[in-house]
Amino acid sequence: MKRFFASNAVRAYLLTGILVGGLDTLLFGMAHALLLVPIWGRLAGGLAFAIPAGILLTWAFDECCVGNATVRLGAGAWFGLAVWVLLLPMTAFAAWLRLSGVRAVLGPFEVVLEGVIVAASAFLGGWFFTRRLRASSVLAGALVMVVLVMAGPVPVTGDARGARLFVSFLPIYVASGVFLAAVFRVLISRKAPLRTVSTAPPARTEEGG
Repeated sequence: MKRFFASNAVRAYLLTGILVGGLDTLLFGMAHALLLVPIWGRLAGGLAFAIPAGILLTWAFDECCVGNATVRLGAGAWFGLAVWVLLLPMTAFAAWLRLSGVRAVLGPFEVVLEGVIVAASAFLGGWFFTRRLRASSVLAGALVMVVLVMAGPVPVTGDARGARLFVSFLPIYVASGVFLAAVFRVLISRKAPLRTVSTAPPARTEEGG
Protein backbone atom coordinates (compact mmCIF):
# COMPACT_ATOMS: atom_id res chain seq x y z
CA MET A 1 0.00 0.00 0.00
CA LYS A 2 2.87 2.39 0.82
CA ARG A 3 4.39 1.71 -2.59
CA PHE A 4 1.01 2.34 -4.21
CA PHE A 5 0.61 5.84 -2.71
CA ALA A 6 4.26 6.66 -3.36
CA SER A 7 3.81 6.23 -7.12
CA ASN A 8 3.81 9.36 -9.29
CA ALA A 9 0.52 8.41 -10.94
CA VAL A 10 -1.39 8.10 -7.68
CA ARG A 11 0.06 11.32 -6.28
CA ALA A 12 -0.95 13.09 -9.50
CA TYR A 13 -4.50 11.74 -9.14
CA LEU A 14 -4.70 12.92 -5.54
CA LEU A 15 -3.37 16.40 -6.38
CA THR A 16 -5.77 16.73 -9.31
CA GLY A 17 -8.68 15.69 -7.11
CA ILE A 18 -7.72 18.20 -4.46
CA LEU A 19 -7.55 21.02 -7.01
CA VAL A 20 -10.87 20.05 -8.60
CA GLY A 21 -12.58 19.70 -5.21
CA GLY A 22 -11.24 23.08 -4.12
CA LEU A 23 -12.41 24.79 -7.31
CA ASP A 24 -15.87 23.24 -7.08
CA THR A 25 -16.19 24.40 -3.47
CA LEU A 26 -15.21 27.95 -4.42
CA LEU A 27 -17.60 28.10 -7.38
CA PHE A 28 -20.43 26.64 -5.29
CA GLY A 29 -19.81 29.25 -2.60
CA MET A 30 -19.95 32.03 -5.18
CA ALA A 31 -23.21 30.75 -6.68
CA HIS A 32 -24.78 30.29 -3.24
CA ALA A 33 -23.77 33.81 -2.20
CA LEU A 34 -25.16 35.37 -5.38
CA LEU A 35 -28.43 33.40 -5.56
CA LEU A 36 -29.23 32.62 -1.91
CA VAL A 37 -27.10 33.70 1.05
CA PRO A 38 -23.34 33.76 1.68
CA ILE A 39 -22.03 30.61 3.36
CA TRP A 40 -18.30 31.31 3.19
CA GLY A 41 -17.76 30.35 6.82
CA ARG A 42 -19.20 26.87 6.23
CA LEU A 43 -17.32 26.04 3.03
CA ALA A 44 -14.19 24.80 4.80
CA GLY A 45 -16.18 21.98 6.38
CA GLY A 46 -17.45 20.95 2.96
CA LEU A 47 -13.91 20.25 1.77
CA ALA A 48 -14.02 16.97 3.72
CA PHE A 49 -16.46 15.74 1.07
CA ALA A 50 -15.41 17.94 -1.86
CA ILE A 51 -11.84 16.60 -2.03
CA PRO A 52 -12.86 12.90 -2.10
CA ALA A 53 -15.48 13.86 -4.68
CA GLY A 54 -12.80 15.58 -6.77
CA ILE A 55 -10.58 12.49 -6.60
CA LEU A 56 -13.44 10.19 -7.62
CA LEU A 57 -14.44 12.55 -10.44
CA THR A 58 -10.84 12.52 -11.67
CA TRP A 59 -10.87 8.74 -11.70
CA ALA A 60 -14.27 8.65 -13.40
CA PHE A 61 -13.07 11.12 -16.04
CA ASP A 62 -10.09 8.89 -16.76
CA GLU A 63 -12.25 5.77 -16.98
CA CYS A 64 -15.06 7.29 -19.05
CA CYS A 65 -13.43 9.95 -21.22
CA VAL A 66 -9.71 9.31 -21.56
CA GLY A 67 -8.60 5.71 -22.00
CA ASN A 68 -5.64 5.72 -24.35
CA ALA A 69 -6.76 8.84 -26.22
CA THR A 70 -5.30 12.32 -25.98
CA VAL A 71 -6.98 14.37 -23.27
CA ARG A 72 -9.02 17.19 -24.80
CA LEU A 73 -10.61 20.13 -23.01
CA GLY A 74 -13.84 19.44 -24.87
CA ALA A 75 -14.01 16.02 -23.22
CA GLY A 76 -13.87 17.78 -19.85
CA ALA A 77 -16.77 20.03 -20.85
CA TRP A 78 -18.85 17.04 -21.93
CA PHE A 79 -17.99 15.24 -18.70
CA GLY A 80 -19.15 18.22 -16.63
CA LEU A 81 -22.38 18.35 -18.63
CA ALA A 82 -22.91 14.62 -18.04
CA VAL A 83 -22.46 15.05 -14.28
CA TRP A 84 -25.18 17.72 -14.22
CA VAL A 85 -27.55 15.68 -16.42
CA LEU A 86 -27.10 12.59 -14.25
CA LEU A 87 -28.28 14.62 -11.23
CA LEU A 88 -31.60 15.40 -12.92
CA PRO A 89 -33.46 12.15 -12.05
CA MET A 90 -32.68 12.51 -8.34
CA THR A 91 -33.57 16.22 -8.39
CA ALA A 92 -36.88 15.49 -10.13
CA PHE A 93 -37.66 12.72 -7.65
CA ALA A 94 -36.94 15.01 -4.70
CA ALA A 95 -39.18 17.68 -6.22
CA TRP A 96 -42.01 15.16 -6.62
CA LEU A 97 -41.64 14.08 -2.99
CA ARG A 98 -42.05 17.67 -1.84
CA LEU A 99 -45.02 18.42 -4.09
CA SER A 100 -46.87 15.17 -3.35
CA GLY A 101 -46.33 15.24 0.40
CA VAL A 102 -44.76 11.76 0.35
CA ARG A 103 -41.54 13.22 1.75
CA ALA A 104 -43.12 13.55 5.21
CA VAL A 105 -44.03 9.86 5.18
CA LEU A 106 -40.65 8.55 4.06
CA GLY A 107 -38.62 10.20 6.78
CA PRO A 108 -34.96 9.07 6.70
CA PHE A 109 -35.69 6.66 3.84
CA GLU A 110 -35.85 9.68 1.54
CA VAL A 111 -32.07 10.02 1.70
CA VAL A 112 -31.61 6.32 0.92
CA LEU A 113 -33.91 6.46 -2.10
CA GLU A 114 -32.26 9.59 -3.46
CA GLY A 115 -28.85 7.98 -3.07
CA VAL A 116 -30.01 4.86 -4.88
CA ILE A 117 -31.49 6.94 -7.72
CA VAL A 118 -28.35 9.02 -8.31
CA ALA A 119 -26.11 5.94 -8.07
CA ALA A 120 -28.31 4.01 -10.51
CA SER A 121 -28.52 6.96 -12.91
CA ALA A 122 -24.73 7.38 -12.92
CA PHE A 123 -24.09 3.65 -13.28
CA LEU A 124 -26.48 3.36 -16.23
CA GLY A 125 -25.03 6.50 -17.80
CA GLY A 126 -21.52 5.16 -17.42
CA TRP A 127 -22.55 1.78 -18.85
CA PHE A 128 -24.26 3.44 -21.81
CA PHE A 129 -21.09 5.28 -22.81
CA THR A 130 -18.38 2.78 -21.85
CA ARG A 131 -19.94 -0.70 -21.49
CA ARG A 132 -17.43 -1.27 -18.67
CA LEU A 133 -18.29 -2.24 -15.13
CA ARG A 134 -15.43 -0.41 -13.43
CA ALA A 135 -16.03 2.85 -15.27
CA SER A 136 -19.76 2.71 -14.45
CA SER A 137 -19.10 1.88 -10.78
CA VAL A 138 -16.55 4.66 -10.35
CA LEU A 139 -18.90 7.19 -11.93
CA ALA A 140 -21.71 6.05 -9.61
CA GLY A 141 -19.47 6.47 -6.57
CA ALA A 142 -18.37 9.90 -7.76
CA LEU A 143 -21.95 11.12 -8.17
CA VAL A 144 -22.95 9.85 -4.73
CA MET A 145 -20.05 11.81 -3.26
CA VAL A 146 -21.10 14.89 -5.25
CA VAL A 147 -24.57 14.65 -3.69
CA LEU A 148 -22.98 14.45 -0.24
CA VAL A 149 -21.10 17.66 -1.05
CA MET A 150 -24.42 19.25 -2.00
CA ALA A 151 -25.96 18.01 1.28
CA GLY A 152 -28.65 16.30 -0.76
CA PRO A 153 -30.64 17.38 -3.80
CA VAL A 154 -31.24 21.09 -4.30
CA PRO A 155 -34.92 21.94 -3.59
CA VAL A 156 -36.21 23.34 -6.87
CA THR A 157 -39.88 23.70 -5.87
CA GLY A 158 -41.52 26.46 -3.88
CA ASP A 159 -38.68 28.95 -4.28
CA ALA A 160 -37.27 30.05 -7.63
CA ARG A 161 -33.91 30.73 -6.02
CA GLY A 162 -33.39 27.01 -5.44
CA ALA A 163 -34.14 26.26 -9.07
CA ARG A 164 -31.74 28.99 -10.18
CA LEU A 165 -29.05 27.53 -7.92
CA PHE A 166 -29.44 24.11 -9.50
CA VAL A 167 -29.31 25.61 -13.00
CA SER A 168 -26.14 27.46 -12.00
CA PHE A 169 -24.53 24.08 -11.35
CA LEU A 170 -24.50 23.46 -15.11
CA PRO A 171 -21.84 26.08 -15.98
CA ILE A 172 -20.04 25.24 -12.74
CA TYR A 173 -19.72 21.56 -13.68
CA VAL A 174 -18.77 22.37 -17.26
CA ALA A 175 -16.07 24.80 -16.11
CA SER A 176 -14.89 22.27 -13.53
CA GLY A 177 -14.75 19.59 -16.22
CA VAL A 178 -12.61 21.78 -18.46
CA PHE A 179 -10.35 22.56 -15.51
CA LEU A 180 -10.12 18.85 -14.71
CA ALA A 181 -9.13 18.04 -18.28
CA ALA A 182 -6.50 20.79 -18.29
CA VAL A 183 -4.94 19.65 -15.01
CA PHE A 184 -5.20 16.03 -16.15
CA ARG A 185 -3.15 16.85 -19.25
CA VAL A 186 -0.41 18.43 -17.18
CA LEU A 187 -0.23 16.19 -14.12
CA ILE A 188 -1.52 12.78 -15.15
CA SER A 189 -1.27 12.16 -18.89
CA ARG A 190 2.52 12.46 -18.64
CA LYS A 191 2.66 9.87 -15.86
CA ALA A 192 2.07 6.15 -15.97
CA PRO A 193 -1.68 5.41 -16.00
CA LEU A 194 -3.13 4.62 -12.59
CA ARG A 195 -4.35 1.23 -13.74
CA THR A 196 -0.77 0.15 -14.37
CA VAL A 197 0.39 0.87 -10.81
CA SER A 198 1.01 -2.37 -8.94
CA THR A 199 0.96 -2.89 -5.19
CA ALA A 200 2.75 -6.23 -5.42
CA PRO A 201 6.45 -6.45 -4.50
CA PRO A 202 8.87 -6.87 -7.39
CA ALA A 203 9.39 -10.45 -8.46
CA ARG A 204 12.62 -12.11 -7.50
CA THR A 205 14.81 -13.41 -10.23
CA GLU A 206 16.90 -16.52 -9.88
CA GLU A 207 20.52 -16.29 -10.84
CA GLY A 208 21.89 -19.24 -12.72
CA GLY A 209 24.97 -20.99 -11.24
